[in-house]
Amino acid sequence: MIKRQFVNRLPLNYPSIHPPSCRPSPPLRSFPPHLSPPPPPPRPKVHCQTPLYHPNVNTEGNVCLNILREDWKPVLDINAVIYGLIYLFYEPNAGDPLNQEAAKMLRENKKGFERNVEKSLRGGFVDGVQYPKLK
Repeated sequence: MIKRQFVNRLPLNYPSIHPPSCRPSPPLRSFPPHLSPPPPPPRPKVHCQTPLYHPNVNTEGNVCLNILREDWKPVLDINAVIYGLIYLFYEPNAGDPLNQEAAKMLRENKKGFERNVEKSLRGGFVDGVQYPKLK
């Protein structure tokens, strides 16, 4: 597929209608191609298959990341989503949680939150949910 920006620079011979005669004459009507812009890419959906104890990931694996919702723009690509997820794991957002219990623990007792994260990564129970042991 040729991108529109390159098509606009191509020397095109448009189809045209000429009057019937033996000698060349200017066209009566030419038909330049009309290229519509490509549709914007769909908003990606992110789902964690491995359960995580995280304020922005619920027990079903749904992820709460602003660029996946209200801040989505068609100019964003998969790299923006991946960087957003990496940042979310470094800096959980307790102000916009899916896992309310984890967010409350993060806001009120950061050391307790860190203990719960360690327990969940070892395959323990946190808030009645058993998490798989991660190696």
